[in-house]
Amino acid sequence: MDTILTFLQLGVEHILDFEAYDHMLFIVSICLSSAHLSFKQLAIMATAFTIGHSISLILSVLDIVHFPSYFTELGISGSIVIFAAVNLLTRHKDLGNVTLKYLIILIFGLIHGMGFSSYLKQLFITDTDILGPLLGFNLGIEFAQIAVILLYLLIMYILSRLVSDKAQDTMVKLCNTVVLIMGIFLFSNVLFGL
Repeated sequence: MDTILTFLQLGVEHILDFEAYDHMLFIVSICLSSAHLSFKQLAIMATAFTIGHSISLILSVLDIVHFPSYFTELGISGSIVIFAAVNLLTRHKDLGNVTLKYLIILIFGLIHGMGFSSYLKQLFITDTDILGPLLGFNLGIEFAQIAVILLYLLIMYILSRLVSDKAQDTMVKLCNTVVLIMGIFLFSNVLFGL
């Protein structure tokens, strides 16, 4: 049980670590899909991300699937750029095909899981003791994602009391632009080895 709790804490810290902000940035971009998403919609999106990264995390930690870290990091930063761009190119009140967004998030989760696995491999998880650490780490990531979503919803609730829907949509578009710029910066850093 101590192993699960230790890795649960590591999962939370990994998402909330501002030095490794790429995963947090992706969760924020999920939230920024619209100014008008419900907790349920956001939770389903975050869970799709968790399912995706859980699959690739398990496969990678078990050395069934392996991608060079360079391409994994390019994929992670690229997913942020793509998702923020999609957010900017779609109307915020029209969520479009929500099922397609869930699928895209799941696929991007697969890429992010490869990055998580590099982190876990650094912690020297042995093949015989993999279930507890993976369960704890994934639960920690999910709890941290839910915390980010709840904070986002609280901010949007407060904004809904202070500004118009149009102003909220403008703020979401501005935030998506910031996420896009940060994603491009991350992508460029990985691409050019900065």
